[in-house]
Formats: sequence, C-alpha cells, structure tokens
Amino acid sequence: MIAYGNDLLAPVQHLSADITIRHEIMASVPALADHGGKAQQLVDECFNHVERNVVPFAAEGGQFQLAGFDVVLCGPGSIDQAHQPNEFIEIDQITQCEHFMDELISRLCQ
Repeated sequence: MIAYGNDLLAPVQHLSADITIRHEIMASVPALADHGGKAQQLVDECFNHVERNVVPFAAEGGQFQLAGFDVVLCGPGSIDQAHQPNEFIEIDQITQCEHFMDELISRLCQ
C-alpha cells in the first residue's frame, strides 16, 4: 500500500516536499479462511452448485474461526449488487436460498 501511494505521489513530489500520504489502521478484522471443514462440506452437500468467491469486505466469520468454530459465510445475491444504490437480489436467488435452507434444515434434523 505504501509503494502504491508513493507511485501516486511521484508526479507531484517536485511541487512541494510537504506532499505526503499518511495511513492509519483504525480497525482490523481477521480474514475468513477456507478450511474446507464440516460446515463447507455440509454446504457442498446441500447445494449442487456452490460458487466460492473472495471478496474485499469484513465479516465476523474470521473471529468465529479464531474462536474454534467451523464457518461458512453464504447467502443469496451478488456482492456486485450489495451495498450499492438500488441494491437488489434476484427472485431466483431467493428461491434458490429457500431450497438451500430447506435442505440444510432437513440434513441437520436427521
């Protein structure tokens, strides 16, 4: 990150020695690791097509993993539409989520 900032400043550094970029980490959240544990196995069994993505946002999953829980973060929708103006989830994605939840409940109640 520092190298990227220095690259951005390079074209204007000649204007003043006072031109700088400072950064300060205000909060840190542990990353959610893909351990392929029992929770992931259950999700794979419940849902025929599991799309796995890495996304640049924070969630509590990493904290639960550090506490010893097996974690999978999943849900309907796309991160491309999340937290945007006019955010939406397609009806088909809600329907797929309902089927997934039905299957998950069924497997957990056996």
